[in-house]
Amino acid sequence: MRYQKRLLNGFAALMGAATVLWGQSAPATGQIKGVVQGEDGKAVHRAAVTALVQRAGVRPASVSTTTGNDGSFTLTGLAAAPYRICVQAPGSGLLNPCQWSANPPTATLTAGQIVDAGTIQLKKGAVLQVRILDDGGELASGEVKKQGSHVLLGVWTAGGLFQPMGLKNKAAKNRDYELLIPYDTTLQLSITSRTFKLADEKGVAVDAKKGVNVPLQIASGSAAKTITYRVTGLNGN
Repeated sequence: MRYQKRLLNGFAALMGAATVLWGQSAPATGQIKGVVQGEDGKAVHRAAVTALVQRAGVRPASVSTTTGNDGSFTLTGLAAAPYRICVQAPGSGLLNPCQWSANPPTATLTAGQIVDAGTIQLKKGAVLQVRILDDGGELASGEVKKQGSHVLLGVWTAGGLFQPMGLKNKAAKNRDYELLIPYDTTLQLSITSRTFKLADEKGVAVDAKKGVNVPLQIASGSAAKTITYRVTGLNGN
């Protein structure tokens, strides 16, 4: 019994050592601090800051916090790992660097380390709006009759990333979508629908079933850009 107990204790110690070696049970006590500002240098308060781990198997995979009135933040409870720092500030007109920047803020921590990420400056974005007119009520009836019936809208970046547009308003005869995009950047507006036939602002039919990509760019300082499409019927199976 005594020998078996020693064996069990030795096995537990080995497992614990292996767990620490692989970074699974090491105390997640690291911290990342910094300040979030807009392009004008003003503090961005109540922004959601998230550290996303960039190495598989590290827990927690993400930690989030909110900036204070001075734009400062401290992310705590981080394990030793490299992180990407994302910032979302809804309603501010500022872009999330993880969504649009080719080089978002990063930080690499060792166990228990406190890293100062410095000032994270968010760029101002342009508001892209797409309105789908539905005079005949095809959208509403199609969505009810067939699961998955919808119009998929989004933007492709030059790097091949797809950013979906969010539904902002759902009325009886129209759908309004919106997305904050970078200024002076060449993008592709994507429209796809296997269910509904669409036409552009001039009444020209677009092949939404196959998928349409429309070149898009908004110049710095421009007001929100609105693009309109109209549902003209239903596609055949």
